[in-house]
Amino acid sequence: MIASSHVESVNAYIKRMLFNSNVSLCELMSEIHKLINEQDKKNKYEYWKLAIPSIKNLEHANFLFTEVDKCCQNFLTPAILKLEESCEDECAESPQATIDQLIEVSGHDNVKEIWVVRVGNSQTAKYHIVLLKNDAHICFCLMIIQKGIVCRHFFQIMLNTCEARFHIRLISSRWYQEGKDALREPFIIADKFYEGNTANKAAPSQFFV
Repeated sequence: MIASSHVESVNAYIKRMLFNSNVSLCELMSEIHKLINEQDKKNKYEYWKLAIPSIKNLEHANFLFTEVDKCCQNFLTPAILKLEESCEDECAESPQATIDQLIEVSGHDNVKEIWVVRVGNSQTAKYHIVLLKNDAHICFCLMIIQKGIVCRHFFQIMLNTCEARFHIRLISSRWYQEGKDALREPFIIADKFYEGNTANKAAPSQFFV
């Protein structure tokens, strides 16, 4: 079973409460509802902050994924663009699935490569990213499934191989600006792979057909 972080936090809270034999069922339910309400308020506050207009610091412009940056600015709404840019803070703190579950969901025959991203200097905290033959991918953090945006772990893989290619259709179409059609957009690789190698700049592709 693949559980969301929201459910996991509620489950952990219930376990802590149950260890206290003095807590009644009514008190337990009251505390659970209070916890859920607090989390809902926090989520609403985060989305409210993302909707506030801001000026991007041009001195710290994205130079690793300039083509990705241009594409996202062209297609995504301002609030979701901020969410995608701040995905480092949004990613789950711990893996949300096992490698076997990812491969089972993706299909063994569709797997192209499997990568591992370690978090900081930790030897235990790591995320598997499965690159698929149809140029899709799936990561341990499940950001692309749960929120419909691309996680920081995939961008880390993009810096190491041109087999990891970004496409705007990796991001859910519900986050697009009105009237945008991404069907004929090309796949994009990290800037460093473009140098002296124009062949890597892929033509519009049949994505997820």
